[in-house]
Amino acid sequence: MVWEGTAGITGCPPIPFLHSILDYEPSMHISNNDTSSRARPSRCVTLGGPRKQIDDVDDSIIELISSRLELARRAAAAKHAQGAPARDLQREAEIVRRAATNARQRSIEPEPVRNVFWSLLALSHLDREADRARAARRDP
Repeated sequence: MVWEGTAGITGCPPIPFLHSILDYEPSMHISNNDTSSRARPSRCVTLGGPRKQIDDVDDSIIELISSRLELARRAAAAKHAQGAPARDLQREAEIVRRAATNARQRSIEPEPVRNVFWSLLALSHLDREADRARAARRDP
C-alpha cells in the first residue's frame, strides 16, 4: 500500500474519524483500493504531524467533555425540577454498557473504555457537588 499526499505528512495516513471531528480533509490516494482503517504504512517519515493531530484530538476531547458537563447540568436541573433523584444508577450503567458496545464494534478493548465513561460520570457528580456547594455559599 502506498500513501500519497496526506495533508503534508509524508507517508502518514490520516485517522478516519478525524474527518468528522476536526473537519480534516487530507488529499490521499490508496493503492489497491484498500480503504481499511487498520491499513497503515510501515513507518511515518515525521513525528510532528501525528503529534499535532493527537494534540488536536485531545483538545477536541476536552471540548466534548465540557459540552457533556453542560448537558449533565441541564439534566440535573430538569431532575431537580421534577423532584427526581439526582443519580440514576440504571441510566449510568446503560451509558457505560453502550460505550463498551460501541468500543467493541470498533475493535477497541471495552474495559478501558468502560473506565473512561465511569470517570466521565464521576466528573459529572463532582461538578454537581461543586455547583451545590457554590449555591449553598450564595444562599446561607
